[in-house]
Amino acid sequence: MTAFKQKLWFPFISLMVIIMAEGCKKDIYIDPAKEYNIPLTINYISNRPVPTVTINVNGVSRQVIFDTGSSGLRIVVGAANPSLINAPTDTVSYTYGEADQVKIKGRIVGGYFALEQTPGTSSVRFMVIDSIGRVSDNGLAALSKSDVQSSYFDGFSGIMGVGLGYNGDGAASPIPQLPGNGKYIVEFPAFGGTHGNVIINPTDAELNGFTFVDVPKGNVTIPNGDDSWNDHAVRGMVKINNVTLTNPVVLDTGTPQMNLVTDLLTVSPVSSGTVNYGVANQEGPNILVQNSFSIKNLVASLDLIEVIQPTSNVKPISNLGTSVFFDYDVAYDQVNGKIGLRKK
Repeated sequence: MTAFKQKLWFPFISLMVIIMAEGCKKDIYIDPAKEYNIPLTINYISNRPVPTVTINVNGVSRQVIFDTGSSGLRIVVGAANPSLINAPTDTVSYTYGEADQVKIKGRIVGGYFALEQTPGTSSVRFMVIDSIGRVSDNGLAALSKSDVQSSYFDGFSGIMGVGLGYNGDGAASPIPQLPGNGKYIVEFPAFGGTHGNVIINPTDAELNGFTFVDVPKGNVTIPNGDDSWNDHAVRGMVKINNVTLTNPVVLDTGTPQMNLVTDLLTVSPVSSGTVNYGVANQEGPNILVQNSFSIKNLVASLDLIEVIQPTSNVKPISNLGTSVFFDYDVAYDQVNGKIGLRKK
């Protein structure tokens, strides 16, 4: 081959290599960062498991609910650092829950954030909650600081939503905004135990044994530039006494019992029978992870199942609650939009 032909072939071959590499592109890989093992406390309040972690914002430590079913750190005004309360920002609102929905209203502010032993050098935006009420109310009921804390957050200082979603209001999950690979693992103890763990920036070895499903991509990126993902639209199924629900499923540490929004069941709570549930990829018919249990004693998070009738504001969905976390370790990947389960 002449030198001239070699010059023509070299860029062509290089281009083909690039195209082939793009075609075989897999998950985005980020260099490892320091791993952190964060204590996760399981509190039992009237037999309801409520997971909490300790956070620090601008030097003030608070205990907040650890919630995989929402996104964003949201602290009641009485527990926020006084230097942040009067920050001039726009008012926003946020809604929790499937049926008896709670709506909070407040302001987005910023501060230096730490989660237990993580360095407090990451600046995150979060919500200071000023008022709270029900979606069905005509407006929001402005409650006292102590009422907000005790009535809606079980006496804790707020709630830290660590789900993969984001609505663009400024407050997204703080975990992927810490230095690292955007991954974390939630490890609950057995039911009745009080000491769990959240592993931030897990190694590849620690992710062995997980079966991952993909999550639909969201419409906006979170503040650090990572994609958001609609983790309330994961494909799955729940089958109770031969009634099969194919609504999207949610893995939610903030909901003690399984909540099923459906018009295919009419009795609540479901008091007997067998429950099967599973999760799947967005494409393909196969359920990748499947589990079952018998309804016996109607114990919250073990076999308590609430049935909620859908309305114009409440769409069919299956919130699996904390029951999944007592049976599985659950891994989250903000960068690649995946949720993984590993049987304990």
